[in-house]
Order: sequence, then structure tokens, then C-alpha cells
Amino acid sequence: HWTLEESMLHSSYFYGALELHRDKGIRSLKNFFATAGISPSAYKQLYSGMPMPIRKTIQKKFSEHGKAYGLSKETQVEGGRRDTAAISEIEREAMKENFWRAFDTILCKDPAALETGIKEAVEVAKAVQSLGRFIKDTKAMNKSSRFFWCKVEQPPHMFRHHLSLRRLAVWLLHVLFIDRPKSEEKERPMMVIVRDAVRETYLCVGATPNKMSDDRDEFGHLFRSVLRADRTLKYRYDFFDKSCIEIACDDFDRFWEILTDTA
Repeated sequence: HWTLEESMLHSSYFYGALELHRDKGIRSLKNFFATAGISPSAYKQLYSGMPMPIRKTIQKKFSEHGKAYGLSKETQVEGGRRDTAAISEIEREAMKENFWRAFDTILCKDPAALETGIKEAVEVAKAVQSLGRFIKDTKAMNKSSRFFWCKVEQPPHMFRHHLSLRRLAVWLLHVLFIDRPKSEEKERPMMVIVRDAVRETYLCVGATPNKMSDDRDEFGHLFRSVLRADRTLKYRYDFFDKSCIEIACDDFDRFWEILTDTA
């Protein structure tokens, strides 16, 4: 029982494709409605109350006008399953755009871009502190024989990126153990796991205390051991940081069982 606007704002696909965590994304959403001929009075009321002509043609409007806003690719296939290839292509295009935006920022072609980047970095830092505090306060941290770990099923959108997730893992490592005046727990590596609702995967990132430098690749070794043990797992393991891995949701339980047995 949402309005069309609320539905899109809470959809992981539209949130990611339009970058709705940024002001630019919100403006794009408003512009899309205007281009598609959907008035504020229509998209701000419950879907069941929208004018019938708009409800009957809404799919056509998305097909005709979505391309200009990065919404042209279908992300569902027959049966309602996600088209992961289409999602991956959308994300590759977004990565290209971000690269050239960063390139232009370094060359100072657009001073406003540097200001935007600083603001986004501040937002990431705030999100890390907020989610880290939630994990700490709710005692969501668990312990296996070799590392601490926590799992977040509904993380903020920015933690779909492995670098943001690494910042969270390092923050937790320092707050809970390294920088804590009187920590009763011995320092151990830590893994943070978050669900990516867009890609239907779990992203796992490991962090190791500096004093355990000889074991820096501990998680990389564990991940590779699991992949050798079960070659049917669906995964992504092409990150520069080998302590990061992405596992399909349907395969995560098998992955985790082998991982904890190995550890």
C-alpha cells in the first residue's frame, strides 16, 4: 500500500540504478516522472488510486522513457527471477561513470565534484559509525574458532560496495578490540557479511589485526579452500583484495558450513 514514488524509493533496483542515496538521484527520479508524463498528484498517491490511464500504460512509460535514466535494461526474466547479467551490466556502466567522474575531479575540471566527493566520504564515515554502533549495541558479533564475525541482512545501500564494507570491518576491529582500553577478548581476525538484495548475494569481507601480519591472507586462504572443496558454488572472487568474496544467496549456507569446518 505505497505510492509509486515510495515504491521506487524503497526498491533496491531503483535505489541502485538511480543512486537515490544522492540528491542527484532524487532529482533524476523527479525528472523521470516529468518526462514520462506522471504528475506529482499521481505518483504521490496510493497506486490503487492512480488514474487508470496511467496505471494501464505505466510499464510502457518505463520502457519508453527509462533508457535516458539507466532504467532501460530489464532485470527480471520469466518466472520473476532476477536477470543477474543485466544487473551486472548496469553496475559496470555505473563503475565506468564513477571512474571518469573521479578522473575529472583529480584534474580539477569541476570543483563542485570535489565538494560532492568530500560530502559522500563524510556520509560513508557516518554510515560506518552508525551501523558499527548498531552491531556493537545489539551484541551481533559472533565468535568461531579463528575469527569473529557478524551478518547483516538489511544493510544500508552503500555497503553493497566492498570498500565501504572493509571500512566497517576495520572500524569494528579497532573499536571492539585494538583500541579498547580493557578488552577481555584476544585480538582475532574479523569477517563482516552483508546481504546484497540487488544481486541476491552475500558479500563477505575479512579484516586482520596488524600484529598478525604473518596471517594477512588468512581469509584469502580460507576462501580458496572452500572453493576447492565445493566447485559447484556460485561466487565472485575477482576483487583486488583477496579477503573479499561474494557468494550467491542460495549457496551461502553450504559456503558457510565448509568455511567454519575449515576454520
